[in-house]
Amino acid sequence: MNLKILKDKSYHFYLVVSILFLILGFFMPFKQDNTLDINIHDTYYVIAYKHLYWIFSMVLCINWIVYNLIALFKVNINKIARNIQILMAIVSCIGIIFPYDFLQTKNEFPLFDDYFYTNRLLLFLQ
Repeated sequence: MNLKILKDKSYHFYLVVSILFLILGFFMPFKQDNTLDINIHDTYYVIAYKHLYWIFSMVLCINWIVYNLIALFKVNINKIARNIQILMAIVSCIGIIFPYDFLQTKNEFPLFDDYFYTNRLLLFLQ
């Protein structure tokens, strides 16, 4: 493969990473705990990791389509700014997903059964 083609069309990395995220999203159901909990203003948003991978896959694929349209209409873009934008988009997508994926602690929501002894103690103190 000609390196000049890859050097001039670095936006094809969007497609490569998009396909990689899509494939990883299909293998996510095999994990033990595959949910992501996000606490925003006293509300928990619980989504599956595979959906997060698929969302980022779609975003990167849309970026690839936009860059293909820009190349199709022959719009001149600063190459350094384009490469920085591509690198930062891919690094930020990876930086959002992988820390939650690998460094996640076990999320356990407290059940009412867990407060049995606390309720007994409070009843005793009354």
